[in-house]
This record gives sequence, C-alpha cells and structure tokens, in this order.
Amino acid sequence: MDFSSDFQKLTDHLPLPWQSRLYDRLYAGDIPRVCDIPTGLGKTMVIPIWLIALKHQQMAGQGTLPRRLVYIINRRTVVDQATEVVEQIRGKWTDPLAISTLRGELADNGEWKKDPSVPAIIIGTIDMVGSKLLFNGYGDGRYWRVHHAGLVGQDTLWVHDEAHITPAFSALLHQVQREQKECHEMRPIQVMELTATPRSDQDVLSLEDDDLDHPIVKERITAEKIVKLHEVEKSKKGARIVELARQHASAKVLIYVQTPREVKAIANKLRSELDKEQRGLAKSRGKKYKKPDSWDCRIAILNGRMRGYERDQMAADNEVYRKFLNAESVDESIYFVCTSAGEVGIDIDADHMVCDMSSMDSMIQRLGRVNRRGGKQAQVDIVYEEEKKNTPSKVTCDKVTCDILKRWGEFNGSPDELRTLLSELTDTERDAAFSSTAKPPPLDDIILDEWSMTSIRDIPSRQNVQQYLHGKEPYIPMVHVAWRQEIELFDEYEVKDARSLTDWFRMCPVRSRERLQVLLSEAKKEISKMEGAAVCIDTAGSATWIELADIGQSKDVSSCILVLSPKSGGLDSSGMLDTSGKKALDVAVAAFGKEPERGRRLEGIDSPCPFDDDIPRSPDGKILWPERGRVLLREEDERPAVELVLYMPAKKLPAENAAFKQPLEEHSQWIVEEVCSISKRLGLNDEITKALERAARLHDRGKEAQIWQRYARNTNDCVPVAKSKKYGNPRSLGGYRHEFGSLVRAIIDEGVDNELALHLIATHHGWGRPYFRENAYDRERSRSKSREIEADARRRFGRLQRRYGRWTLAWLESILRCADALASTKEE
Repeated sequence: MDFSSDFQKLTDHLPLPWQSRLYDRLYAGDIPRVCDIPTGLGKTMVIPIWLIALKHQQMAGQGTLPRRLVYIINRRTVVDQATEVVEQIRGKWTDPLAISTLRGELADNGEWKKDPSVPAIIIGTIDMVGSKLLFNGYGDGRYWRVHHAGLVGQDTLWVHDEAHITPAFSALLHQVQREQKECHEMRPIQVMELTATPRSDQDVLSLEDDDLDHPIVKERITAEKIVKLHEVEKSKKGARIVELARQHASAKVLIYVQTPREVKAIANKLRSELDKEQRGLAKSRGKKYKKPDSWDCRIAILNGRMRGYERDQMAADNEVYRKFLNAESVDESIYFVCTSAGEVGIDIDADHMVCDMSSMDSMIQRLGRVNRRGGKQAQVDIVYEEEKKNTPSKVTCDKVTCDILKRWGEFNGSPDELRTLLSELTDTERDAAFSSTAKPPPLDDIILDEWSMTSIRDIPSRQNVQQYLHGKEPYIPMVHVAWRQEIELFDEYEVKDARSLTDWFRMCPVRSRERLQVLLSEAKKEISKMEGAAVCIDTAGSATWIELADIGQSKDVSSCILVLSPKSGGLDSSGMLDTSGKKALDVAVAAFGKEPERGRRLEGIDSPCPFDDDIPRSPDGKILWPERGRVLLREEDERPAVELVLYMPAKKLPAENAAFKQPLEEHSQWIVEEVCSISKRLGLNDEITKALERAARLHDRGKEAQIWQRYARNTNDCVPVAKSKKYGNPRSLGGYRHEFGSLVRAIIDEGVDNELALHLIATHHGWGRPYFRENAYDRERSRSKSREIEADARRRFGRLQRRYGRWTLAWLESILRCADALASTKEE
C-alpha cells in the first residue's frame, strides 16, 4: 500500500507534502475539519487522496472512512472542472467507482444512487446536492426525496470547497453532523472544508516546513505579484481600470469589478479602445479599416447573473477563456472581465490583474488567479474611489480592507508574503475586513420532522430550505427572465387562463440554464420599453398572463420568473437584459440537440419535434405514448383543437416499464440476493440484514392483487408477475398502492411483527412517510382493518425515526430500493 505510487498513477505526478499528510490522517480515520491550503496547490486532489485511503483501508480490513464523497462548490464552472479531473482519474482506476455530477439541469447519470456499497464521487452545487440532504431535493418528487437524502446523509464525506464564500452552508453541515451524532445515527456524515482564508483555527491542516521547502510549492507561494493602489474619482474609475489594463502588451489581463453593469461598461470601453487601436494601425499602413463584428477573440466576460446557457457555452467554447486556463503565452493582449463569479475555484492563470476594491477575502481570491504557477512577475493594480472631504463614510469591509492595503503600501501579494501580512492583523481588523457571514437559522426537531415527512405534499409550516443552504441574506428585489416560443402561441390561441398556464409550466418547468437574473428595478426599466405580454410564474409555481405594460407600473413580480416571447428582444453582448439587443434564444429548444430530457410538441401546428421518429403513434398520427400531459389551447368550429404535448424520449422512460416480464416469486428472490449482498459489503449487523431480507421477500406481495395483475396485463392467473413488458392505464388502479397491499399481507398473512421490515415494505415507493391515502387500500381486504394498519404505519414511522435517526432510516430504505432496481434489470 504505497500512497505515493498510487497517487502518481492516478494524477501523473508525485504528491506534495501536505497531500501525503492528509492521506495519513484519512487512512487513520482522522478527518481534519479544515484544509487551509493556498490556491494553486492542488486542493482538488483531495478526491484521489480519499479514494486511495479508502481502498487501502479496505485492503487492511478497516472501515472508518465514508464510502461516498460529496465535493461541493457553489460555482457551475468549477463543478465542471472538478468533474473533468475526476473523469481522468476514473480512466486509471481499476475498481468499481461511481461518478456523478449534479448541477443545474445537467443530466444526472444516476451512478451514485445505484449501489450504496460501491464507492461514489458526487460533484455538485449547494442548491442541487445540499437540498437533497434536507429531504427537499430540487426537482425531486416523493420517491426520490427520501432516497437521495439517505444516500448523501449517511456514510458520506462532504468536502466543501472555497467554504469561506458560503459559510452558511458549512454551518448547516455541522448542524446536521451534530444532530446525527446526538441521535446516534449509524454512519453520520463527515465534513471537511477547503479554504485559503479560514475563519477558524480548530483542527486545521495547513502548510508546514517541508511544504515550504518543496520546489513546486516554493515557486507558487513565492510567485511575485506587485500590488499598487490607485485613487480616482468615482466617475473616472471605469476609465482608469481600462487604461491600466491596456498598458500591458501581449499579456493575459484579468479585470475584476463588483457589478454586472460595470462588467458591461468596461467591456464596451475595451472594445472601443481596440477599435481605435486597429483603426490607427490600419491608417499607418495605408489600409482601409474594417470594423469586426465582435471582439470575442480578445474579450471574455463572466458575471453571476448570466443565464446558465451562456455560462456553459463560455466554459466550453470561448477561445479567450480557454487561453486563461493554460500557461501558453499570447501574441496580443486578451482580457477577461468578471464579477465575483470569476473569483473562486476557476483554474485561470493571468499575467496581470486590474480590479476595484473589495473585501479582504475577495482580494485574496483575486490574487490567487494571477501568476498562479509562479516563474514570473505579475503587476496588480487596484483602483479605489477617493473619499470626499468632510463627508463621513460608512464603515464596510471594503473600506476596512482599503485602509489596510493603504497601510501596507506597495507590496508583494504572493501567498507567502500575504500570509505574513495577514498574521499581523488584529482579530478585530480581520473580522471587519472579511465579508459578513450569513448564518442559517437553527435546525430543530419540528423542522427536520416536517422535511422528512415526504409523502405529504404541502405542510403550511414547512420551512423553505433556501435560507438554510445560503443563510439569511439581505433582501435584494430580483426577478428571473426567460424566453419561450410558446408565449406567442398562448397569445395567438388566447390561452390566458391561470390553470392551463400553471399546468403547462409544471410539465415544462423553466430551468436555471434558461433564466437570467436581473435586479427588479433594471427589469422594470427594460421591460417597460417592450410591447406585448408574458407569463409570470410566482414562487409557488402558479402562472398568470400579464401585460408587459403592467410590470413597470403596479404589478409586483419580485422573485418571480417572467417568461417572454423571443421576439421581445433580449440579451446584449454582455449577456444582460437589453430590449435593443439581439433576439433571445429559447434555450429549452436549443438544448434538444445535446442531451434532451424532455420535449415539447405543438400538435396541430407546424413545429419541429426532436424525437418524432421515436414516438409511438396511432394510425391517424396521434401520440400514443409516452405522453405526459396535454394543455388544450383552443377549440373552435372553424379550426381543430390545438394541444401542447409534453413527452419524453424512450431512453428516459420509467424503470417500471421493463423490456421483459419478471415472475413475482423470481423477482422477490433476486431482490433478496441483492439486498443480502449489499448488506454484507456494507457490514450491516444481523438484525438489520434480517429486516432488509424479510422486507425484500415480501415488499411486492401487494402485486398479487387482481387489480394490479390486470394493470400489468398478465393473462396467466397462476403466475403473478412483478414486472411487465407493457402496462395498462395507471388510472385503472384507482389509486391502489401495491406497497400498502404488501404491508397488509405481511401483517395478516405472514404475521410479520418486525417494525423495520414493515416500514421498509410500506415506504419503498415513497408513500408511508407517514401516511397513505384511503384510495390506496386493497379492495380485496377489510377497509376497517386497512385503516387500522395505516394508522399503525404512521406511528411506526415516528418510532423508527427516533430509534435510528432520520437519515439512517432513509438510508435503510434506500438500500432496499437499490436492491429492487438492480434486480429489476435481471433477465431469466
């Protein structure tokens, strides 16, 4: 078990000293609370270090490290970069390993939730993965919420990268960790923060003398970054930033400012300066100057309010951005203009930097993006606004940071020198210079219990998870803007009733890649210039038709989604809302060519259908299956009814529709084998293994009911099936739930009294947490007895949550579900 050799095989280089020390601690089961490592020294390598330590532990017959690692950071671009690193590692890893990325609408490959005994790496954003931990996974229905909570809430190491920018989420993770330990959960989560600006000195793994003597580390932490400050009038700040950026020839120049509007202004000023330069060059050569269509070959921009679609395109295709990612030199200067969205985690390496003043933690992150690899001298120019005389200014972290930097004068911003300078600050100065920390509300039993009752759709007192993920932040009125082609059709066919619009957007929700985040005041200013109407979707998902003229006057659209017609105009070259800009793209349609998750078809209207050849149709051309929902647009005597139809491609159909039949007895036996195999690999005790085995054997007994066999189109009365090639209409079940039928049969026919086994039977399809509806009852059994059993199931759920803990119970449910899914793929 040679760590250095294994690490080199996976990463193509030997470990740094701090990485070897981290391996030693992980192998010993001693996970540090914080890794305080300067940027550019391979913090992402925590993932292969954990993977090697886990394998070596298993080879030694130990089992203290969690089997799954969640690597979480609140930046889409960084998530994608981490995924690329991990995929390269997987190509050299010989053992089973699941890798999944969860961010935005990126299709989840589902590897992480197939088998809880297989090591898994989950990379994602706070919203996508953090919400799953709280039984409220974004986009998850009743079935998946508890399943996902169990799989990320047990036997998992949460690695929170750049933890200083989202301290509320770190606080939440530690709250969950404490709650699990107080409830004596079987395998509580472990938490490790990665940050170059720690706010705590508790259990920190940081650089030591042997790191500082290492040639690579030494070169990077001593990389020269000469910092100079420039005081200007407020009105001249943008021009001064451009002037300082333009002084560098044949260089990659990084520019940071605070707001998207400043990004736009500086990008426009740079384009103007490049035009002037090229015009003068052409004149000196006696040639006619032809202005290019754009300066995208020299200027890239990034701000946190851009649509996910444009951000993803920039990361994948932008030539300027790609040049900042590698170490090669450039023949002519290029510029990357960013807000704080470009400060964290992105592995860019600029030659020089120009920026405005920000908080101390923000400045540290910015400095980490210039001369990242060392070997040269970078110039960093910081432009700050001059103070008005005799005018008291508000004390902010930016102001405190500015005073500290002025005291330091011209200085070297290398990681080594910066650490020394920061160590000389008093605790009061550090607290005042670092950005304020938004804290999450405290968790309590009532909140957690309400979240865990996933079979109840709406509980009036149920808390929104957003404030727990990101903390209670100052309220800034915002609105999201998206563009959809169907708005024109709604208008043409006069579909303006709230019910039809709400139904449609619940079937075809507006995803984050479609949404542009805009300040409410800016949105009203731009939208007031438009004509026509839009659909307004509020935070509860209710959609209403709204005239654009009303938005600028009295209509409150704060925190809503405004869905406009693409013809309304849309985005400028900076990705900001601008009615004079180019026609906005309907991203929901544009995404079909890559990895479609769902499709929209307008029946009766000439509209492209990306899966037209794959859709089963009747002789008259109507869609037969897999139809998901219809919204009637209009029906008149003079023309036929027109409907919007939501459908899914065949590869996305539910697993319930098997390609082959499985007899019930064989299916149950296969699940027993799978659940026993998983339990053995997980090292579960005999009591839990037996409960899982009993539940696996009986969990589908409710499918013996005649109503379910008719639904499965089984014509052989003697051999009930568990899976069918083709099913009838789900409405034919009349609400009957086979898992409740299984619970009744387990109690009455089999005399099962094991509480855990009964609960696992009841909950394996998402109900039973804590109740079933009355229409779920088995018509072949006594209704009064069913009511009694259902009431017992509710009380049993409460008792088991107290006995095992919320996440352990969800995890045990997930084990049965995973075994069921694995067995469902078997053929005779």
